[in-house]
Amino acid sequence: KVAHWEARLLGPELMSYGTGTGETIFGDVTFAYLEDTNQYVANYSRAGRMIDTQGDSGKQMEYKVDLDRPEGFVAPWTRPPGFLYWGFKQGCEFVQGSGGEWSDTYFCNKNRDFDCTHDHRMSAVCSVSTGWSFPNDIFSCGHCPSVGCSPTCTETRNDNPLAGGGYGLPTMFQYFDQAGANAAMGGAVVAGQTGGFSSALDFVPVRLGYWNCQDTKASNGTSGGGNTGGDSVDFGSLLGGATDNMKLFGG
Repeated sequence: KVAHWEARLLGPELMSYGTGTGETIFGDVTFAYLEDTNQYVANYSRAGRMIDTQGDSGKQMEYKVDLDRPEGFVAPWTRPPGFLYWGFKQGCEFVQGSGGEWSDTYFCNKNRDFDCTHDHRMSAVCSVSTGWSFPNDIFSCGHCPSVGCSPTCTETRNDNPLAGGGYGLPTMFQYFDQAGANAAMGGAVVAGQTGGFSSALDFVPVRLGYWNCQDTKASNGTSGGGNTGGDSVDFGSLLGGATDNMKLFGG
């Protein structure tokens, strides 16, 4: 995963492992990196969505709207296609602090709770997982720049050993107290083994988009999710088996 952006920081950007968390775009940040490293001359107009919307979205229609703009009116800034909404105006704490302190626009605390993604472009469902258990300390202990080197820890860095062996989520990746974990999963679970679906997102529980609201093609609940960093997500379970369009949208 060292060849990608940090998913917790850049969310659904194409080159991160968080592409299930919103509308996936090829962002300006990746274009800028390729340009700054002298690999390409970037054409930023080609950033944004990689796949056009499906169906008749109405984008090709022309509308005539007469508006009486007040004196001194300044048109709002038009965001470029590669603009990344993830973390927009969330401040330094979004990057430097714990994901547990994120606003509820990003952080979710009830498994299978329906809402929207942070950018309000996709219908989404909250994904909280429990039972996290690792056979050994898998967390990297530092920089490992060469192919042959090993980032394996020489000392235990995970401070959450399980009574039966192995490790749960280390304290820095725990976002629920016992009551919160039970409420998130709707039953008794182990708080130290309960968190988000993806290690690439530092196990922060977030919503997964399953239908893009800009598409007119009806959802059957089987699409969405994208690349989640190798962490498997069972959308059928998250959606409660509700593949009927009306059930997915509260009908």
